[in-house]
Amino acid sequence: GSVPVGPATVGLAAYYSPDFFGAVDEALYYEVNAAVPIGASPFAVSGALGRQELEGPGDYTTWNLGVSDTLNDHLGFDLRYWDSADTGSFGPYYDARVALGVKATF
Repeated sequence: GSVPVGPATVGLAAYYSPDFFGAVDEALYYEVNAAVPIGASPFAVSGALGRQELEGPGDYTTWNLGVSDTLNDHLGFDLRYWDSADTGSFGPYYDARVALGVKATF
């Protein structure tokens, strides 16, 4: 869910799996997120701070920060930096990443 706070939007999200990938059993991911438009431009800045909790070892904290652009009612882009506050036994899966997303709606 999310709520407007002035020009911004602030939200919470949670995801639960009783049978998480890799035979870990239960898993829970939760995050707080926010987005703020940049003036009257089509751009917005957004970010999230989340936590993945697994039954057994492997819990980690994630965060991301990005900027998005809505070109029109049907096409948008999102450039985002993703990272984890932890360095665990999964090696490169914890490394930072930059991703460009494209959203097309019809």
